[in-house]
Amino acid sequence: MKKNIIKNMRNLMVLALSAITFSSCLLDDKKTDYGTGPDFVGFTNSSSVTAFEVSGEVKTYDLPVQYFGPSSTKNTADITVSVDIDLENTTGEAGVHYDFQPATITLKAEDGYVGYVPVTILTENADAPDEVTLTFVLTDVQTESDFEMIVSEKQESTNLYVTYVCPIDISGTYAFDNSVCNPQEKSHYKNATITKVGDGTFNLSTADGGLLQFCSSNTGLVNSGSIMISCGKVLPNDSFGFCGSNGIGCITGGTYDEETKTLTLEHFDTFFGVGAYTSTYVLQ
Repeated sequence: MKKNIIKNMRNLMVLALSAITFSSCLLDDKKTDYGTGPDFVGFTNSSSVTAFEVSGEVKTYDLPVQYFGPSSTKNTADITVSVDIDLENTTGEAGVHYDFQPATITLKAEDGYVGYVPVTILTENADAPDEVTLTFVLTDVQTESDFEMIVSEKQESTNLYVTYVCPIDISGTYAFDNSVCNPQEKSHYKNATITKVGDGTFNLSTADGGLLQFCSSNTGLVNSGSIMISCGKVLPNDSFGFCGSNGIGCITGGTYDEETKTLTLEHFDTFFGVGAYTSTYVLQ
């Protein structure tokens, strides 16, 4: 017989308060037991950021859900997970920004116990640069497994931050410089490549204006990363490459000029003590 996990979660979490605990992005502070405690079911990410162009198309975003823990490699039983939208914490409007009905998915051993909840994103009546939050919550988890399993307290819900952007594609090869040094004077300089990887989202082969590779002695290190452009404005990004790990060349904003095909980025660096500086990319 299937066991309903979510109904028993609260009592189990209270009992776990006496356990020795530590913080982790995947494990709960209140129930770990250093590898001998229960397994967990939860959303893979506590939050996600995505962009959609106001193209009139109906898009789909897949929310990942996972099962993990000390016994997860031994388990073979299916796990049924039910998900609903949390209207109290959702700012998006149904029928305008999204369409979602309560969904049920099955996590299977052959899929690595990872499954995806499809969320329909609407763009026809949305306005750019609107930003909305969609919050989802696990409402039921059932399994026939004999292993102890609880819903992860930290991953019982997830926020999907949606930014609506104007249609744009800035893909190409760009010459670049920055306000700290002149990368193009260096013998190892080469132009940057910008590639579209999603609506309003682009990967830069060099995302810090060349600060790390050309303005320091670290000539072999390239600080690549991504940007999101919303109707000509570059959104901040402090999680890419050596920015996320070392605070090098983090992006605080910027603009893209359609007429001159010029991308201007605003940065802040803490690792080298540079502070605020700018970089400029010109399409070749």
